[in-house]
Amino acid sequence: MKIKFICIFFIIIIFCTSCDNTSEKNASSSIDNSDIEKSTLVDEDSLYAYNENSSQNYWGSFAGSNYIREVDNGYYFFFNDVLCYFDKNSKSSTVVCSSLNCTHDNEECSAYFGIYGDASQYGFNTMGFEIYEDYIYLIGYDISEVWDCYLYRCNLDGTGRTKIGYLYSIDADEDNGYITSYELTMHNGCLYGILDSENEYSCISKITLDGEVTKIVECNEGYYPSIDSVQCYNNYVYYIEKWYESEDYTGYNSCLYRYNINSEEIECLIEGFYYNFGYLLIDDNKVLYMNTDENFCVKDISTKDESVIIESNAEDLWSFSFDGRYIYIVSGDDSVLDVYDTEGNLIDEITDFDNCFFGDSEFLFVEASCEPESGQSCDGWSWWVLDKSQIGETDKDWIMIATTE
Repeated sequence: MKIKFICIFFIIIIFCTSCDNTSEKNASSSIDNSDIEKSTLVDEDSLYAYNENSSQNYWGSFAGSNYIREVDNGYYFFFNDVLCYFDKNSKSSTVVCSSLNCTHDNEECSAYFGIYGDASQYGFNTMGFEIYEDYIYLIGYDISEVWDCYLYRCNLDGTGRTKIGYLYSIDADEDNGYITSYELTMHNGCLYGILDSENEYSCISKITLDGEVTKIVECNEGYYPSIDSVQCYNNYVYYIEKWYESEDYTGYNSCLYRYNINSEEIECLIEGFYYNFGYLLIDDNKVLYMNTDENFCVKDISTKDESVIIESNAEDLWSFSFDGRYIYIVSGDDSVLDVYDTEGNLIDEITDFDNCFFGDSEFLFVEASCEPESGQSCDGWSWWVLDKSQIGETDKDWIMIATTE
């Protein structure tokens, strides 16, 4: 299947010929935010500004939010296992392959990172990757009776793929064990992630860029202990531990911990999270999270003070994000994205998409079959980008950056 990557010049033509623009927009039309003063919780130059040396925590609350990685002037992402680049200035995307007439679907293409070999002999997990000093880092795996997983490095155009070091192995009959690469996060020139050969996801390892692996945290609480939502900031690694008090899956417990990279000390910061929901760091003293009452709160780690920002009444909450200005919450079977300011005022409501990858302070990324908020239904699927300066407006200029059609 060929993938088309579309510059903004062509998007105007596509919208005019293939979309029914007479459909009424169903997002934000009933929201009056004209009197709301837009506020911020953090300085724009702090945690939510791009910094090559820090993990990009602003992409979302769930583990595995590194589908897209920001660099100085744009973003790298994998679409259908093909490496692509979106330029902030031109607002256009391209496959990083430089070969003419390439179909981008086999190992002859430098941008292709899918399954190789007639018997699916090896491949890469493109749903989790990191970038540091002009190199991409991701996990690749060899498939046989045992799946051996390695840390790989390559250039930003997909060339120069190098197997750096062995990480772990799983039995071939285990279900998607290599998926733990979702948890890799880059921080100050090291990778931190959940690498567990037993496929129990109960420990955190530090991986140097020459492939040395050191276990730094292990969860042994109660029954079925697990760790997820690994994030880093300053000298700390943050993570959530989850466990049950009984073997019959009763007595659920959770706690947000942080590990001091220098002293190796561990402290519990917040007890009691909404089940299977993550958190976001505002700075090294404040955490945005959903408590067991299903309210979105900000907790000051130093003073222990907690304030409710949003009293949630939504069902089927999926994930949330914070970009330093707005709080984004995805909920419902039909995937509705509600956008709030930091005072809890509803600024916008975005519909008609399948997956939300959130974004930094500049752009919002979603996956949808047709243009978001259009009310259309189309074949195939595409990735779309929105300039966040349009948040709160009724008519938005969504940009298609990749499509299977």
